[in-house]
Amino acid sequence: MVAAIVEDCDKIIICREGEKLWTLAEDEYFEFPACPKPKHGQLDDMMFFEGNLYAINIFSMVTVVECGAPYFRAHYVRKPRSGKFKDWSILKRYLVVCSGNLLIVKKYAEELDENIQKICFFELFKFEKDTETWSRIYEIGDKALFLGQNGSISVSAAEIVGCRPNCIYFADDYYDGQRSEIGPVGYQTDNGVFCLDDNSVQIFHISHSVPFWEIPAMWLQQKI
Repeated sequence: MVAAIVEDCDKIIICREGEKLWTLAEDEYFEFPACPKPKHGQLDDMMFFEGNLYAINIFSMVTVVECGAPYFRAHYVRKPRSGKFKDWSILKRYLVVCSGNLLIVKKYAEELDENIQKICFFELFKFEKDTETWSRIYEIGDKALFLGQNGSISVSAAEIVGCRPNCIYFADDYYDGQRSEIGPVGYQTDNGVFCLDDNSVQIFHISHSVPFWEIPAMWLQQKI
C-alpha cells in the first residue's frame, strides 16, 4: 500500500496492491465518523503503523485511516496536550515509529526577526493504543531520531559511527520562505541535533546548490 499527501498538502491519496487508481481520502470510498470534522489545514506528516495510516495536520489533529477492504474507515484521535512556551511557536510536527511505539515530535522555534527563526526545542508524545491518547515522554534511550520532510526514522545509535543516543537529528524542511538562523549566502540552515539529555541544540551549516525543499530527507545511505 502506498499513500501520498497531495494538492496544497491537505489531502491524502491511497493506492493498495493490485489497484490501478488512487483513492482520494474524501470520496465515497471513505467512511468518516458522523461528527463535526476538525479544522483540516495542511498536513504536516503521515506514517503507517500496525496496518493503519496516521496523519497529523498543522493543528496537531491526528486522523487514523483503517486500511481494511472494501472501505477505508477514518476516525480522529484526541490531540496531545503540549506545554505552554511563551516565546516559541510550533514550526512542524512529525510522526515516527521508535522502539515499537508511534511518536509525535513537535519542533519549536523562536522568532528572532520577521524572517529569521531559531530552532530551540522538541517535544515528544507516545501513542497509547488502548485509550487512543498521547503521553509526554522525555527520552528515547539508546535510539536516535532522524526527522525530515519526506520521511522520519529511528535508529540504534550504537550501530552508526558518530551517532549520538537520545538525540533528534533534524533538517531544514520549513518551506514558506522563512529561515532559521541566518548564515553565509548559499548555506542551508536549520540543520542540527537536539539532545534530550540537556535540551541543547547544535546547528550544522551545510552548503547546497539547490533549494532545500528539493532535497529529500535521505539521512543515511548504504555503502555498496
